[in-house]
Amino acid sequence: MDGGDHTMIQSCAQRVFSDGQALGSYLAALTGKHSGIPAKVYARLLRHMSREPSLTEELEAALQVLSGASREVYKTEPHWIWTSKREVAEEVFFRKIIQIPEGAGLIASVQGTCDNEFTLFVNGERIGHSNTWERPVRFSLNGKLKQGANHLAVEAANHGGPAGLLLRFEYLTSDGKLQFAVTDQSWRSSSNLFEGWKSATKLPPDWEAPLVLGSQLTGSWKGNANILKDTKVDVSRAERTAVMRHWAAWYKEEFGQALVLQQEGTVQFRDDAALHTVLMQAKGGDAKLGMKVYQKVGCHACHGSLPGKKGRIFGPDLAGVTLRMTRQELVDALIYPSKFVPERFKALLFETKSGEAFTGFMTQQTADSVTFTYNEDTRRLPVSEILRIRPQPMSLMPPKLLNTLSDKELTHLVAYLRSLK
Repeated sequence: MDGGDHTMIQSCAQRVFSDGQALGSYLAALTGKHSGIPAKVYARLLRHMSREPSLTEELEAALQVLSGASREVYKTEPHWIWTSKREVAEEVFFRKIIQIPEGAGLIASVQGTCDNEFTLFVNGERIGHSNTWERPVRFSLNGKLKQGANHLAVEAANHGGPAGLLLRFEYLTSDGKLQFAVTDQSWRSSSNLFEGWKSATKLPPDWEAPLVLGSQLTGSWKGNANILKDTKVDVSRAERTAVMRHWAAWYKEEFGQALVLQQEGTVQFRDDAALHTVLMQAKGGDAKLGMKVYQKVGCHACHGSLPGKKGRIFGPDLAGVTLRMTRQELVDALIYPSKFVPERFKALLFETKSGEAFTGFMTQQTADSVTFTYNEDTRRLPVSEILRIRPQPMSLMPPKLLNTLSDKELTHLVAYLRSLK
């Protein structure tokens, strides 16, 4: 599963899931010691997940099979709602108030449809419109929700025949869990408008609970597939973020190491040759924007060089790097980090007698203990628990770290490296 072959990664993940074997079963077939292999396997899966967001579901399924761990899924089923079962042409209006806790709602979206069309408003602002009920839409609500009460309003219209509204709102809480608000009997509906209806806290008496017509596969919509589940709409960014946060936290608790994961982007994974061309030709750029890219991909975790952030520097100091290295040498170091690793920057593998393995840099050694650091964490091991310490030929800088960055981001990154004096 190395590299950026989307199809190969998907095929491998699906095969692991279908085999249904835990990682221990595969390791049992290997000869020699393999105490450090699980951490590497799971780290690779998580890095693929962060770089290939469209494969989140397949890769998470493989992770759960291999590890035996699981993630609670926070889902609520939406239902079709309308004011009645009358199959007539009419306009109907819907309202609901949802409460957003502190620190939540920055990443949010809504997915759904209406037979025949609808317009969505959030806190009085028009979010979007759709008139193709057989093709559900997803609207981003990033930055649209606020702490406290949020007013959801829908203008819906039926052109004759069956009528129904089906929506699912989702937002990410501060602890990384997804919360949902769906169309159900808690909404209020009416055929009569009044001034300020989109954001009114109190609704008139004729705004009543809607009729719940059933789940997604009810009645007239039964033969139209599972509207919100089988429409091949990508897993939302909020859900992908929740998945990554959960498994990154699981990995840190399981192996005592924090992973530096590539943030989700909109650029497809490019090969090394294309990346090499862009970096070699990069000119200009904005150093301030480049600093954000530098932080985004996690360079600061090992190299420091962020104003106002201390950080541990156990990778090469990048001050003056563009003066010490030619452009070719710099590009090679960025794309092929393990091509040449000076002895003083080689990582060490710390293996314990209990079978654990940690990779990092030694910062202190006494007669009783060894202290080492990895990413932004520090660990101390008693000498009596250490089986062996071995130098590693590979760099701790992950390969393919820059392969999802856009041309502009790469140009800005080079500009920031030039600014380090």
